[in-house]
Amino acid sequence: FPPALMQAFLQGLRRAGVRPGGLKAMLTPTNAQWDSRALHAELCKEREAIAQGNEKAADASLTELFGYIAEKSALSFQVTRFLYFDILRIVGKGYDDALPDGQEGRERLQICLGELMQSADQAKMEEEIRTLVRIVCSEILRHKVAASAGVGKCVCDYIHANYSDMNLNISHIAAALNLSPQTITKYCRQETNMSVLDYINRIRIDHAKRLAQETSMSLEDLAEAVGYASLRTFYRAFTKMEGTTPAKGLRRA
Repeated sequence: FPPALMQAFLQGLRRAGVRPGGLKAMLTPTNAQWDSRALHAELCKEREAIAQGNEKAADASLTELFGYIAEKSALSFQVTRFLYFDILRIVGKGYDDALPDGQEGRERLQICLGELMQSADQAKMEEEIRTLVRIVCSEILRHKVAASAGVGKCVCDYIHANYSDMNLNISHIAAALNLSPQTITKYCRQETNMSVLDYINRIRIDHAKRLAQETSMSLEDLAEAVGYASLRTFYRAFTKMEGTTPAKGLRRA
């Protein structure tokens, strides 16, 4: 839990009369076949699904966890409640993994914690947790979509601003934006449906076509002006993009 939630959680333990270390004893009754490894594995799945904003996987994990708890019919309601608290703790950790500065899910987590402290209805408690997970996953997914769109736009804006630089390439862009080449490649394709190199060439060729219409620059000067180190490279890129050579495809001023 974040500090404020952890404090509330500990207060709940004290109100229930659980001493430090007592919860562990409550969860390991000598006459119960308690598979803590299975529970831990499912909790890990839940945390991972939350961090990815994957509502479907997170809800499936909740179903497994709730079913696991329901099988332990010998557990007191008090123990069951604290198992729900542990699920909340995992949801909070997954949320913090994805959105350390998030607010919407954090506020809902506090509401859910309060409901679990007060409620004596197990079905209602489970529904509260499911609602929390839906809200948290939705916020994380919105953030991921917005972030990916932002990265793609940054990459495209950088290419537009620096297309005339003959050294412009994936490594150059990655270093300038403090991102990995793999990230640059991924988000450029998402934004443009083109590879980074193809997008650079597209921008350069478009500018070359505009310059050809507005000026009387030679092909060599055009190529240099838009970032090509040689006329041969310009010809190759232009032919790939336009399906014809610059000599035939450029409309001169």
